Amino acid sequence: MKSNYTTEQVNGILAEWKELVFKNHFSEQDFDKFKKSHGLIPTLEVGKWYKYTDEENWMIYIKELKDGRPIGSYGFNTLSHWMDTWHCNGIEELDGLVEVPTEEVETALKAEAIKRGFKEGVIVECLTWGNKPCIVDGRYPTGERFMFYQNSGEIWTCVEKEQANCIFKEGVWATIIETKVLELTMSELEDKYGCKVKIIKE
Repeated sequence: MKSNYTTEQVNGILAEWKELVFKNHFSEQDFDKFKKSHGLIPTLEVGKWYKYTDEENWMIYIKELKDGRPIGSYGFNTLSHWMDTWHCNGIEELDGLVEVPTEEVETALKAEAIKRGFKEGVIVECLTWGNKPCIVDGRYPTGERFMFYQNSGEIWTCVEKEQANCIFKEGVWATIIETKVLELTMSELEDKYGCKVKIIKE
């Protein structure tokens, strides 16, 4: 979106639109075309996350664009609640959108994974293995439970036998089937975590 208009230019554009409205009974679609012709509509790109500068939590991922409007987007609302779909009702809703830094996207998605209950012991339907059930188990060498891949926008986690599984892909979260109760002896616990284990009451 063009941002270097002078006050005089802005007033001229608004005056031109006002005159057109009075002479012709323009619709919202006509207004959209007018704004687009004057560079007043932000240029969005498919495959990127956007947010409003004055909204702390709201952000969407652009899956597809039609006439400059997002179609079938997904993301977070102002309360940080996940939205499976978000539809743009008008070009004016795009005013003020800016691209979200990768770090903010990663933080939000990892927090959503934790909120959804992806933790050690749960059984999930793997998005990468044809919905084959597998147990979330272990961490990456960095100590992270989740790994974010910037290029694909996916979230992966470690599963049984130190394999990796995608739990978020193209706006879809893996389904948690149930929570597994781990039955281990003290020696098995010590072998698993590489240290002595002391059982304490919660």
